[in-house]
Amino acid sequence: MLDRKKALLINFTADAYHWGCYGTSMEIYTTLIESGYFIETRSVYEVHTLKPTPQNNNEFHDNNFFKKYSEENQDLCRSISNSDVIVINAEGTLHGLAKGPINLLYLMLISKKYFKKVVHLINFSCFPNGDNTAPKDNTAIYIDVLKMLDNVVAREIFSENLLKEVGIKAMSGFDCLPRFLSRYNLTERTKSNECVLVSGGVRMPEEYVSFYVKFINWLYSKNIPVRFLVGAKSDPDNAEYKFWHYLKQTTKHKDMKLVDAKSFKSWADEFRSASFFFSARFHHTIAALSIGTPFAVLPSNTQKISAMLNTISSTVTCLSPDEDGFVRLQELVNNRSNQNTIFFEAELLLILDDIQRNNINKAYNKIISVLENLNKDRFNIAILETLRQYIYVFKTCSSLH
Repeated sequence: MLDRKKALLINFTADAYHWGCYGTSMEIYTTLIESGYFIETRSVYEVHTLKPTPQNNNEFHDNNFFKKYSEENQDLCRSISNSDVIVINAEGTLHGLAKGPINLLYLMLISKKYFKKVVHLINFSCFPNGDNTAPKDNTAIYIDVLKMLDNVVAREIFSENLLKEVGIKAMSGFDCLPRFLSRYNLTERTKSNECVLVSGGVRMPEEYVSFYVKFINWLYSKNIPVRFLVGAKSDPDNAEYKFWHYLKQTTKHKDMKLVDAKSFKSWADEFRSASFFFSARFHHTIAALSIGTPFAVLPSNTQKISAMLNTISSTVTCLSPDEDGFVRLQELVNNRSNQNTIFFEAELLLILDDIQRNNINKAYNKIISVLENLNKDRFNIAILETLRQYIYVFKTCSSLH
């Protein structure tokens, strides 16, 4: 135990937002433990509320600013100093120049520049300008910081290509949620009920709200039951409860049930039994994909969902919140029993089992073997590539002294 190295996992979301965030953060946490690390976590809420926040590129590199920062955040800086490796679980934080992404970028910078730590940025999307264009001018700080890091593993192809365009050696990966679902044997569908499962989104502009109302009224006209999914380990998104209440009051579907999942399994089981899923949420869509539940999705607050779908398929896209999108949604629901969305094969489950047992070399060799014979399913390829890249990261971590 005395020789056990310490990893500091920053931007931890297991206690935030919803159960999808819990699953993806806990997969990283568990894998690091299995790799022999003692783990300390710092939550996404802490990252978003840190003070002071650099106000410009000069302050990022100013020694006097760092001195002030370290004085006001002594406990955090002590944690960085006492860790062997820093793992940044950025998820959807890195977009624009709001306080959250700037604070996270600064933590990466000081971990490298002042504390000389190995820093891995993983499980993330990156849209500095809010779209999939390369950072420039005032968002150039993204380039400055990410070029310093030891490993950069994007979770979808748009971010990977964007970063490569500006000379950052990004690797391809995928979100960690499918691995956590597989770890607990939650990727197989149970006997499907007729319910359509629904949840909201990070942003819900008026056109989205109108689209939801129209869709739920149509489901009512077809006598299709609806379940609205919410729930988190702690501190759930209250906007979701308010949105459900609004839909129940506004639509004809007065029997629409609120499902407040109290555990990760109960959250996943809703996807396993639903006949169809609709939302504007990233991790919820990945859960549906992983389990094989037919789905449709609206774009999120960035291009992260479009990017994730493009990573796994050249044909699956986000719906547009207009009449064409609604017609497409009706078609998908009407044909939901005919959709084949089973993505996990026996080889993948065996690889996950090897990883869980910490048989890293065996898992890596199996991935190489399977990739050589896999040429159809881009989702499987994406997942296998993710496993290969994360195995590389964690092998690198475990070799550091």
